Amino acid sequence: IVTLSLPVLLSAIDLRIPKLTGGQTGLSGIPQFPWEQSLFTYYLVFAALVMGIAIVYWIVYSDFGRLLVAVRDNEQRARFLGYDTPAVRLFVFAVSGALAGFAGALYAPYNGFVSYSLLGLALSTSAIVWVAIGGRGTIAGPLLGALIVNVLEPTLNATFPGFWQLILGLVFIMVILLF
Repeated sequence: IVTLSLPVLLSAIDLRIPKLTGGQTGLSGIPQFPWEQSLFTYYLVFAALVMGIAIVYWIVYSDFGRLLVAVRDNEQRARFLGYDTPAVRLFVFAVSGALAGFAGALYAPYNGFVSYSLLGLALSTSAIVWVAIGGRGTIAGPLLGALIVNVLEPTLNATFPGFWQLILGLVFIMVILLF
């Protein structure tokens, strides 16, 4: 619910202070990387992806990762065992926010522009679709889901202009119903 409601709140805040955030026109004029965007930029972003996956892998497959599974599956039982489940949830939210912020810090200079639409509901629902299509219980699943959706999106958009989101929604519903 937070994944869906936070972007709506941020969009509302963004529209209220356009001098700081650019409002609906977004932020432009962001300084680009000091080097020319080339294969080096690709390897830098790929290394950041590998580093993020390594951090998540390290957390998930540690003893703390077992606690995360326990809190996810039965929060009340974990609380009865003496764990501070709100602190566990806050930690996970902070780590995911830090990883998302790091990704944004790489995206902004790469693109040179931050669009208002990145704060909207579309990107947060896309993330839910990526997780659902790729698989929720793995680290690689959401990554594969994001790759599948983002590779198929231009093809579907070119083949079925205006209907690709409907097709993606139908695929999402089928995946949810099957699994």
